[in-house]
Amino acid sequence: LAPYAGDDAAGLNPDDDPMLALALARLRQLSAHEVGHTLGIAHNFAASTVERASVMDYPAPLVTLAADGSIDLSEAYAVGVGPWDVQTVRYGYAPFAPDAEADGLETILRENRERGLAYLTDADARPSGAAAPTAILWDNFGDPVAALDTEMAVRRAALARFGEAVIRAGQPLATLEEVLVPLYLRHRYQVEGVAKLVGGVAYGYAVRGDGSAPPEPVAGDRQRAALDALLAALDPKELRLPDAALTLIPPRPPGYYDDRERFGRRTGPTLDPVAPAEAVATLVLGLLVDPDRAARLVYQHDFDASLPDLGAVLGATTEALFAASVADAYEAELNRTVQSVWVQTLVDLASERGAVTAVRARAEHHLRTIHGLLGTPSSDNEATAHGRWLRAEIQRFLDRDADAAHEPAPIRIPPGSPIGQ
Repeated sequence: LAPYAGDDAAGLNPDDDPMLALALARLRQLSAHEVGHTLGIAHNFAASTVERASVMDYPAPLVTLAADGSIDLSEAYAVGVGPWDVQTVRYGYAPFAPDAEADGLETILRENRERGLAYLTDADARPSGAAAPTAILWDNFGDPVAALDTEMAVRRAALARFGEAVIRAGQPLATLEEVLVPLYLRHRYQVEGVAKLVGGVAYGYAVRGDGSAPPEPVAGDRQRAALDALLAALDPKELRLPDAALTLIPPRPPGYYDDRERFGRRTGPTLDPVAPAEAVATLVLGLLVDPDRAARLVYQHDFDASLPDLGAVLGATTEALFAASVADAYEAELNRTVQSVWVQTLVDLASERGAVTAVRARAEHHLRTIHGLLGTPSSDNEATAHGRWLRAEIQRFLDRDADAAHEPAPIRIPPGSPIGQ
């Protein structure tokens, strides 16, 4: 995110190293998290909706932009346990007289509800089709869309600063890619959080008589705002690599062949300028039309016409991807790549035997719509070639002439979650 401080011939100065301070703050938070597990406390992935309410969440480092546009890491991780942790320890360990225990425990639960201290754990947060809009890993804010806007602004600023200074003097320039990956994918977890608003359902763990609100679909305007935010992340201007990455990163030298923390590529040893965008598009679009999410969109609209229908989501996505403005040939190539990912995602959805019939039918119908849109040749030879190829791919699916061996292998996205996978 920023050049190393104190990097000179004598080596890095440990007293002036923001990355070291960040790492130590993370270890402090993680230590508290693991102590919580030893006390019997489960993950709470809804805690980030209330000002970092628990160390039992998975927090992303809170990074913001200062007034001068610089990266601010001063509050990357919280210090100390949160109010949810205090309440949970009270619930598990506070001594009560035998005849007062039931009332005492109920009082703690009532306090949690009054303070908005929500609790949702792994099963509600980890699946790609998860419904709870508050159960998010690696986030910091109560409003996922606003949080994604912040993450995108930080990502933009960090990529604009990308260059030789992000690695230590004497390191191979090829290792710039290990810094590029987490910057380029800075928004990946917030994207997951925003996707949970689309077809989302707000709920909590409830028992009879506790006064909890029943499950309720996310309001239509919030779902549409989430869709707009996801599609904005696929704008070609957001997907292009910084010029320094395109010009400075050479093939790997001996001893640096491990590709776990690097992007997949289809360009041999050289940096693939398009594969990172393909990885992001695969992530975003796959989350958007996960079969479970797609089914909820269909059924929610059946009961409430103010909520977006799956067909409307598919249409808005196609319109955004096929009408995107591009500044140059590089952005045009990125946009065509995203369009290809979208068509393949729809083919996969229409072919998914585990998906409900309503979802498969709408996905196939939308593929026919795209097929019709691609029938007009363009004055741009590259665009015409791309359109004809996509149209033929859709036709092959519609003719049921497709086979798995013909499908392109998906680009590999580097693992990002430092724990839990």
